[in-house]
Amino acid sequence: MKKVFYIWPFIALLAACKTPGEVLPEPDPESKTIKIVKSNCGLSTTSSTEAKNVEFDIEGRSEKYIIEFSQKCRAHADYDEFVLDVGGSFKSISTYKVDRLVIDYFSKPGINFEVLDSQGVAVTGHESTIPTDYPNEGDFGAVLEFPINGNSWVVRNASDVKKPAFYSVRVIFAI
Repeated sequence: MKKVFYIWPFIALLAACKTPGEVLPEPDPESKTIKIVKSNCGLSTTSSTEAKNVEFDIEGRSEKYIIEFSQKCRAHADYDEFVLDVGGSFKSISTYKVDRLVIDYFSKPGINFEVLDSQGVAVTGHESTIPTDYPNEGDFGAVLEFPINGNSWVVRNASDVKKPAFYSVRVIFAI
């Protein structure tokens, strides 16, 4: 009986070997990034009165990544930021699997926004190794990463008073 236990590892090893004509699994999907900034977000400097879909090019692909900005979103009139007024949000309406969001934001008023996953649960962010686009002391740039690991997400204003301002939002996803 003990001899049977000794041959099991060899059987497992043989089973793991590739046989002629066997198809190997596809490699991991290709990772892509879009970057949402004031200049490409499609918002005007007045708070939007209706939801707006904005398409973003995906490098090397004909498909687009689509973000929906809700009412109460705008481009900042004086600074290179886009803003969520009270009640404003933006979300993915694409079906690509998102790995994470990298959010570069105006941090002086604190973290006055929240990121929700596909179940509507708040996602906890952590400081990113990606530097802010605005490193000057007076710009108060800070960067947080939020793991999404799903097809949908929402970024929304989490304050009744403060208006979050974003320098950029990078969406890192798989094709």
